[in-house]
Amino acid sequence: MQNNTPQTGQANIQNLNTATPQTHIHIDLTKTFYSITPSELNIIEEGSSSIWKDVTLTGLGIGVPCCINSINQYQKVNLFNSEIFWNGLIGGASTVVAIIFAILWLKSKNPCKDLIKEIKERTRYNM
Repeated sequence: MQNNTPQTGQANIQNLNTATPQTHIHIDLTKTFYSITPSELNIIEEGSSSIWKDVTLTGLGIGVPCCINSINQYQKVNLFNSEIFWNGLIGGASTVVAIIFAILWLKSKNPCKDLIKEIKERTRYNM
């Protein structure tokens, strides 16, 4: 058997494939793979971990139960008291803050959506 590995440090390209062990990559050719730069990945990451979303969900989580509790208490006693006032005030303020932050959250998602659309529209190359 002939040894195709060069002894001089120079690689003989013609014999390289037979001299070195082969590595096989198993891929599913029905999937589409996209290459992105680190800066594009950072933009996508920032868009997915938004503080606006967290404040929106927290505001709704506080506001909706307080408003429901305020309406429920008012129907029980049919009198406006301090418990109804504070539940209504906190519920209303939390809901308004949640709506404002939801608008900011939706606006912050647009650059991320545009970038993902741009990445998907890049030229495809056959493997």
